[in-house]
Amino acid sequence: MLRARDLAYGIINCVGRHTITGFLASYGKLFEDWSADYRLFQRERMEVDELFNVVRKEVVAQLPCRQPVCAHMDDSILKKTGKKVEGAAWRRDPLGPPFHTNFIWGQRFIQLSIS
Repeated sequence: MLRARDLAYGIINCVGRHTITGFLASYGKLFEDWSADYRLFQRERMEVDELFNVVRKEVVAQLPCRQPVCAHMDDSILKKTGKKVEGAAWRRDPLGPPFHTNFIWGQRFIQLSIS
């Protein structure tokens, strides 16, 4: 979990391209062995739902009694170049002109933020 915490710190402080190498450089691990950090992203090694359950419970615990939870949802398309990226497909480019439909190869994701 310490490795995941350090990588989260690197993700927050990363400038430029958001790659694993960039994350490692952001928290000062540029000249050390990266193999264990890359293995963390190789498979599902953490229960991501459990990480977000902790955050969700803390936010709800800070609300006054009977106050509704306000959440904001946004969907975005991340441009991808690899044809084997899971979830990537041809999508309508939201930045294209309204009079002409442009397509981009990308991956759609939905973000939900609790405020």
